[in-house]
Amino acid sequence: ARAQPGFALLAQPQVQVQDAAGRPVEASGFSFGLVAVVAAAFDASGATVPLLGTPAATLDTAGTGSGSVAIWTDLRVDPTGRCLRLRFTVVAVGGDAAGSVNGNSSTGGDAGASAALAASLVAWSSKFDVLLGPPYKLAPARQPTNETAGGIFTRQPVVEVRDAGGNLVSSDANGLVSAVLLNGDAWRLQGGAGQIRSTSAGVATFTNLRMDLAGPCWVLAFVRLGCLTAYSKPFAVLPGPPAALQLVSPLASGPAPGRALLVQPSIQVVDAWGNQLWDAAGLSV
Repeated sequence: ARAQPGFALLAQPQVQVQDAAGRPVEASGFSFGLVAVVAAAFDASGATVPLLGTPAATLDTAGTGSGSVAIWTDLRVDPTGRCLRLRFTVVAVGGDAAGSVNGNSSTGGDAGASAALAASLVAWSSKFDVLLGPPYKLAPARQPTNETAGGIFTRQPVVEVRDAGGNLVSSDANGLVSAVLLNGDAWRLQGGAGQIRSTSAGVATFTNLRMDLAGPCWVLAFVRLGCLTAYSKPFAVLPGPPAALQLVSPLASGPAPGRALLVQPSIQVVDAWGNQLWDAAGLSV
């Protein structure tokens, strides 16, 4: 069987406690009452594979029909792999069975019977593969850091194309990924052709991105048709080095000669792109 990362297994498992003849245990006149069973996933080497969803289910060995079968509905495996298997083990019987589903795996009642049951009743599923899915979402692999206005970003973003389970879609090529400014005028983010990149082996590497407008908290959005949008972490763009003086308050016609101006001049220090310096301490005008 095959499964796709990010989605529940198409064929969800069902488990029943049976006697040596393969009959439901209740048909033999013997019952443990409620039984809690936990599923776990393993790869071909026997290593544990993350199993998502609700791993525990209960069945009633004293019941009939669907009540005597443990049924799972939302199990899924996100990492890709071949020849994976699910293992089902009993973790509690009797009164503790319902509690174990909520995370309590302790056993109560007849501890000897519970231990023997847990040790002996183990089942394995048939082998199945989890194959790489199609492009589903974008994920930043390298984030921009605090930058300086007017300069090319020292850390150009790198974005990966991933399937619904978070696996890199290394087969993806020539898909166009755009970088846009999320919280400001789009034209403030500059980069020319470096602002739209083609994927190679599922990776888009941006070049020449820069911003001239200083600000403490900018966020980039990465967009590709058919994929969920990804966002960068917030980063700052710091003003560049001092380049000019800028008059803040205009001068007005003054009083008679020999008296102070009614409106005294006020200036600020700006960089080459008109950003006011955040810290002009030590500068004399």
